[in-house]
Amino acid sequence: MTSRPADPIDDLWNRLSSAQDVARSVRDRGGPELRDLVLRKTSDKTRVYCGELAGGDVYLKCYLTGDVSEIVGNCLAEQARVAAQMTGPGARLAEVLWAQQAAGMILTRAVPGIEVARLFEDGQVDSVMPPVAAWLMAYLGPDRVVDGFSAPFWIARRNAADLGHLAPSDRILLRAALDLQRDRARHLGGAMTLKARIPSEFAPQNLTLDAGGGAGPVVWGYDIEGTYVQPVARAVARFALASERRLPGGGPRRFGLLRAVLDPLLDALAPDAETGRTLPFILADSLIEAVVLGYGGDDSLPGYRAALTAILDEGG
Repeated sequence: MTSRPADPIDDLWNRLSSAQDVARSVRDRGGPELRDLVLRKTSDKTRVYCGELAGGDVYLKCYLTGDVSEIVGNCLAEQARVAAQMTGPGARLAEVLWAQQAAGMILTRAVPGIEVARLFEDGQVDSVMPPVAAWLMAYLGPDRVVDGFSAPFWIARRNAADLGHLAPSDRILLRAALDLQRDRARHLGGAMTLKARIPSEFAPQNLTLDAGGGAGPVVWGYDIEGTYVQPVARAVARFALASERRLPGGGPRRFGLLRAVLDPLLDALAPDAETGRTLPFILADSLIEAVVLGYGGDDSLPGYRAALTAILDEGG
């Protein structure tokens, strides 16, 4: 048996065992001199370091798996596209300072303000959501289209999901939700939905809110990755679901999701918001996906269960 040749990116990260090694690798690849670089968080797919450059804080994101050159290239293209259309005063993106596609590295300047996730935890959701909704609209820009929607495609994907890793009570909830989705799908022939290039990492932990002085609040987005055209309702659902564990007090729900988060996003989309036919289906599908794939970890499960129960109570 012959062994698989070492992946160049695997070989790179086998050699970069410390933050100092990473800082040296950035410099050797033509990047800036980073000071006090430390590992902030890590996963199977990425490492994120924080450090200092010219007296300011910076973040270095390093992709560890896949075609990292393509991933970084897509990130840079999306960053440039969105930055060009974010011309209003209340929406901004973290500035990219340097990138090296072959090594899967992107260096960005730290953004001002307080993380939206922390503001939610402090009970400030009502004041924070309007500028967050405005940021989403600025990200989407003018290239929004109303296009056909295929419910059977999404039903087939969920039917193929393995539920064996879930607790028995969660499997019962999911199967009931899938039954409801199948019934909804039978009535969605010829349905249309709003689509656009949506932010793949649209979540409270990837936004900050800066008071902005006299100019008004500014929402900053970071960790912008390449994306593709999807129903806008999926971005709405992702943000609302990522907010569940940040709002442990719960509250009134609509289509299973917390209204304090959902309603401002849908209001901002009006008059382009999804019709009543497709919106409940897409929001529920995003919730089912989040439960099956474990988005947010175990801390998010109580909110997801509450959302599933609310969807089943609403029915139809």
